[in-house]
Amino acid sequence: MYAVKTKQDVQDIFELFRDFVKQNRPQLDIEKVATGETWFGTDAMELGLCDEIKTVDSLLTDFVDANYQVYEVEYELPQENALSSLLPIGVDSKDQGILGRGIRWLVRAAAAEVKAELGTNFDLNQSVEKRYMAIDDSANRVRSQD
Repeated sequence: MYAVKTKQDVQDIFELFRDFVKQNRPQLDIEKVATGETWFGTDAMELGLCDEIKTVDSLLTDFVDANYQVYEVEYELPQENALSSLLPIGVDSKDQGILGRGIRWLVRAAAAEVKAELGTNFDLNQSVEKRYMAIDDSANRVRSQD
């Protein structure tokens, strides 16, 4: 039952995305590019799915050069502490310390609880847009200052 529903959800999401692309790039032959394949880099550009390929750093530099008001760009490297080196959290089980194994157990236990809850209370009749909706909260996270 879930496999059929999941397949239908993926199809619905694909159709929503295809319709969005068709609306925002009307010059495309949507039947040619909306095949379900994944297009990377220059292939996507050749098909008209993107206008250019550049890094975030290049884009921000272009904004500054074009006199946009870029207030602040900050990069933070991940902090390492003594505990993380003593108790590694690796993908491979032989690389995991006690903390990694504990976290993996906790995630699996939580996932089982969520799965059980969704199995009984998940509204399968709700539209795919509502079930997988992302909310833009950037207005609450972005600030400007003098």
